[in-house]
Amino acid sequence: MEYEERILYEVLQWKLKLHKRASLVRRTSKSVQAKLQSFLPKKADRMLAAAFKQLATGILAAPVYKKGNSSLQLEEMDRKARNAISLYQKTAAAEGAGTGAGGLLLGTLDLPFFFGLQAKLLSEVAAAYGLPAADKHFLAHLFWLSYASEKDADLLIRRIENWQEDKRPLSKDEWKSFQQDYLDSIELAKLLQVIPGLGALTGGTANYQLAGRLGTDAMNACRARIFKEKGKL
Repeated sequence: MEYEERILYEVLQWKLKLHKRASLVRRTSKSVQAKLQSFLPKKADRMLAAAFKQLATGILAAPVYKKGNSSLQLEEMDRKARNAISLYQKTAAAEGAGTGAGGLLLGTLDLPFFFGLQAKLLSEVAAAYGLPAADKHFLAHLFWLSYASEKDADLLIRRIENWQEDKRPLSKDEWKSFQQDYLDSIELAKLLQVIPGLGALTGGTANYQLAGRLGTDAMNACRARIFKEKGKL
């Protein structure tokens, strides 16, 4: 099997898993978080909501970190994307473990840093596939896709695959849905990070896993767009 055929199969499998994961997150996150929030500081929820607002602004205002090369072969694009994901996972883990050890105060400082790191990672992955890292609306769609509910995930992947014809910014209501999906997905991990005594253990692991998931989803979404534009998907 040629490399592109194997990757096309991987993308199809990823789309199935993404759909199942989005459904599972929607069913389980609420009950788990309700129990956790019963003994966490009330300010933790406000911290996450405020940090998301910074994230939303940052995605659309951040500078372009890399310019892509669309003439590369898919295998070389994949190599660049994987290298970027590995680098950002290590950086996120190191920072998360350090700030998590300080509990609520230093855990708060991790949030804006981690959100900014995720935005940079998306730009790097898009650039690896020769896609427009300067297109903040495209990056916002990539970002939301990794945390989206089942219904929204289906919509987002269709837009990403058909971006040339369906390019658009997220609407005000979609940004609200993005915020809710994002907080539902990461709240458990990040709230554990601000508990003194648990933060050092959970902070690094949570950041590593979240960065890896975001990077892998972005990589496969970019692959899907490329395959779609080639008429193979």
